[in-house]
Amino acid sequence: MMLTNFDIKQQLSCTPFTLQFSASDSFSRFLALYKFVCNTVITHKAIYKGTTYNASMCVVLSEEDDGYSLGKILLILIQNGKDMYLVIEVCHAIRSVDLGMLCLSDTERIECCSTDSLLDYHPLSLYRKGSVTYVILRHAVVST
Repeated sequence: MMLTNFDIKQQLSCTPFTLQFSASDSFSRFLALYKFVCNTVITHKAIYKGTTYNASMCVVLSEEDDGYSLGKILLILIQNGKDMYLVIEVCHAIRSVDLGMLCLSDTERIECCSTDSLLDYHPLSLYRKGSVTYVILRHAVVST
């Protein structure tokens, strides 16, 4: 099986396309919940369709009345060598008109989502100043 759409970097300690965890492992329960039991590669960095995704970057999930719902990438899962999923911390981002940036709130929950379900496929860098985390949108993101 070839990984035709992917360039994988920093693969975690697992054999490609094989994951084995003990039944008591909470991460294995998380993977099983989303049906990632076998044929899955776990990594911190992957290039998919020409776009580089790294753990610690974030993606735009949806637009809301007062800002955006963003996901901080924790892990990247590649299923069957063709589909890419992101394990993310979902955060709310509020527009800071004075700074022209988005301010991130605390983590609401952890989810797994497909890159095809993102509002914008371009990952964004996170910036910290003191205890506040900021994101700068590269271009206009509008939900349809």
